[in-house]
Amino acid sequence: MIERKFSSKNCPVGFYVYAYVRLADSANGVAGTPWYIGKGVANRAWKLHGSEGKRWAPNPEAVLIIQDGMTEQDALMLEIDLIAAWGNRNQPGGFLTGNFTEGGEGVKGLQWSDESKSNMSKIAKNRNASKAAIERQKERATKTALRHGIPVDVYLAMDHVEKHKAVRKAKRFGHWQAEGRNNAVRGREKLAAKALELAVPLSIYETLSAPSRMSLSVRNKRYGWTGYQLLTHKPKHGPTNLELAALADNLAKSDNWQAA
Repeated sequence: MIERKFSSKNCPVGFYVYAYVRLADSANGVAGTPWYIGKGVANRAWKLHGSEGKRWAPNPEAVLIIQDGMTEQDALMLEIDLIAAWGNRNQPGGFLTGNFTEGGEGVKGLQWSDESKSNMSKIAKNRNASKAAIERQKERATKTALRHGIPVDVYLAMDHVEKHKAVRKAKRFGHWQAEGRNNAVRGREKLAAKALELAVPLSIYETLSAPSRMSLSVRNKRYGWTGYQLLTHKPKHGPTNLELAALADNLAKSDNWQAA
């Protein structure tokens, strides 16, 4: 928990600069690093933030007063300097996901108090820890890319969903850019496999209706028939499949194909 002497009822003196820090590790930084920096007076740090329709209340436990007792101009200067140091959400690798702009206008010559230096030292240590965590994530991502044959620079530029899809493709098809086979191709492959299992020419099997193919599978399991025997022998019991009966008659009259 963050130690602090200020609250909404015990406000800092004059103008001040404050930060909202992360209370737990996240994808954008470890616990203790700031995610928003602002300038305020009175109880500004504890009031609602955001524009109309998108307003949010800060968590009192996350409020850190960096320096108080300043003029408004000095506070603006410190705000812009800190945002530049940590990076806003529009900058690559920026920690301040709550800051959309560069802050106020700055002036030179600000002297920080000992308390301010102490507070900044604490979050600077967490910033270094966050950088180390990002480097570890980058190292793991590099190993994953190399393991699956994905160019490292391309993989690092992908978002989480794209990385997941690339790895799945690499595992399934052997290449991260492979396109899945369409349903028509997969369907024909299944027909060819079943025709081969029954020893029936694919040119005949693919012309049959689904009920007729099912009948052939049933006959194969029940009687053990395959090939020419499967197509020409008619069961003594059960309903007659007219399509298969007509096929059997045609094959019996033809010498074009007979399976061994």
